[in-house]
Amino acid sequence: MEKIICKYCKKEIEIKNLVSMEIECPNCLSKINLKKMKKVELIYQKTGGKITLHIYNEKILGRENYGKEILKDIPQISRKHCKLMFQDNKIYIIDLNSLNGTYIGLSKVDCKEKKILSNKEIIYLGQEMFIVLYDEDNLKKNKIIVNKFECQNCHNFISEKKEFTCPKCHTYND
Repeated sequence: MEKIICKYCKKEIEIKNLVSMEIECPNCLSKINLKKMKKVELIYQKTGGKITLHIYNEKILGRENYGKEILKDIPQISRKHCKLMFQDNKIYIIDLNSLNGTYIGLSKVDCKEKKILSNKEIIYLGQEMFIVLYDEDNLKKNKIIVNKFECQNCHNFISEKKEFTCPKCHTYND
């Protein structure tokens, strides 16, 4: 069973059958076209665990929300850490004032600031690295190769850049 937020009345709706193309909101009776829903996968790099989300308009990620089966045991991740949104055929991420922050690559996402996520984007929830997949071809393959670089100070693994400021200890590495 999947839950979505009605974009008209902003109330949560339970969907029992994702095969249906259109449902009616039981609260406001609006027609909701499920063809506009986007499937997104977050791959947790430490364990390879996968969080699968069907986003109609938004989903909140955190230890007590979507993804809790993987995120619940990671103390650096807040109960309501960030929000993923699907608008205008793009995926956005917003930090929800989380204690340890949300990062796209090595750039911090400011609280309440909406940032576009690209397919195969690397994000950090706190110090934990995830890869975002939403292109249908990549969801089928589900194989991503990541170049990792180790922080010289705290030994945290970072991807993509050889020169970086570590999101964990904020030390500059070259």
